Amino acid sequence: MGRPQIHQDSYYSRHKDKCLKMVRLYRQTFPEKYKLSRKNYRKKQRKKNNENKEKIIALLGGKCSNPFNLEHGDFLMDKRCLTIDHVNDGGNRERKTQGSSYHIYILNKIKKGSKDYQLLCSNCNQIKEFIRRTIS
Repeated sequence: MGRPQIHQDSYYSRHKDKCLKMVRLYRQTFPEKYKLSRKNYRKKQRKKNNENKEKIIALLGGKCSNPFNLEHGDFLMDKRCLTIDHVNDGGNRERKTQGSSYHIYILNKIKKGSKDYQLLCSNCNQIKEFIRRTIS
């Protein structure tokens, strides 16, 4: 278990050059270990993101909100087809500000009762985007 994220952020911001120099040195000295540790880190983060996304899907009802009254068939509740949509758009801006903690941020907002998000299947999401682009 590491230090709390707040401490890491403040230490890194105060000693950024030193930290980058250490990483560079480690990467040059142990290239195979570095590649393996990055690969394992990405794998762990992907797993965490998927778990958080599944929690979000469960909190939002687990199926497409179907705003266009489409005939969905079997993929209505298929998690592979579901996307987290911002009801009033603005998701790209929000994603840029949150970075890698984006799913945690959404999860916490939904737990607090936010109605800013909905689940859409890929088809409904594409239709909504098409309408948004043609109107603006």
